[in-house]
Amino acid sequence: MMTPTEMGLVYNQLVSQRTIYSGKISNRRRSKEEAEAAEILDKTRGDHADLDDFLETQGLVLVKVDPFAIGLGMQGSIYVALRNPAVVAPAHLTPNDVLQELIDERRRSENKDSAAIWASFLLLTLFYFLYTREGRSIESVSEFKDSAVDQEEFIEEIRKRIEKMRNEGSAADEKEGRAAFVYSTLTDIKDANLEARARSFFNAMVKLKVLEPTEHSVKAGGGAVFRQSLWSAIDTAENFSRHLGPIQANGLVSGGKPDDVLTLALPEQDETTPIEKGNA
Repeated sequence: MMTPTEMGLVYNQLVSQRTIYSGKISNRRRSKEEAEAAEILDKTRGDHADLDDFLETQGLVLVKVDPFAIGLGMQGSIYVALRNPAVVAPAHLTPNDVLQELIDERRRSENKDSAAIWASFLLLTLFYFLYTREGRSIESVSEFKDSAVDQEEFIEEIRKRIEKMRNEGSAADEKEGRAAFVYSTLTDIKDANLEARARSFFNAMVKLKVLEPTEHSVKAGGGAVFRQSLWSAIDTAENFSRHLGPIQANGLVSGGKPDDVLTLALPEQDETTPIEKGNA
């Protein structure tokens, strides 16, 4: 059994770090608090009933991962806090972190609907780098350590996709309602603002621990290279249908094809439609 103090320490680390490592691993530093939280989880030997009950009230579930099963050469265990799709998250956890990162002082006039479209577009482009380009399935959690996305290549890919939409603008005349709004939201933007938005999103993914640095994070010629975090890989594998559920609910893509450039992928939205897992 954990004391209230111990439970508070573990919870804070799970929320702030997403993952807790009970052993050392190369190129990753543990804080004193993370090491203490790991020791608490290890000593309870899987009896986390009180913690599990509390996490359920927060819309979270604790998952224990065997590092050897995902190709990490380390002793101990890895503890990951995932969103529990069976439980509605409390009010203080429901705001969309990505939207909060994207709607900054420079974009206060932008409504959340437009910001959601941009966040969706950018997130699916990120999934393209992490999954589609590598021929990686959503279920391939262990391959997180080999994933890589270059910040400058990500920004260039965003430019290409938007330019492609603009070049196909003749078809936009036939768009109506929601489709027309999505198209205009993504194409009516200056190139300089497009780069700033893409860079802000990428930095937000690092801040929110969807992406993490590696020993090759900074290239000699400049530019940052990151990989997907273990937490993101497991969360995506477990909750991919929640990422894709809002596609049809928001009318962005007919049929909800996950490889479509306009696919909506905001996990915080609850209007889910069952969609099979597959390549992003």
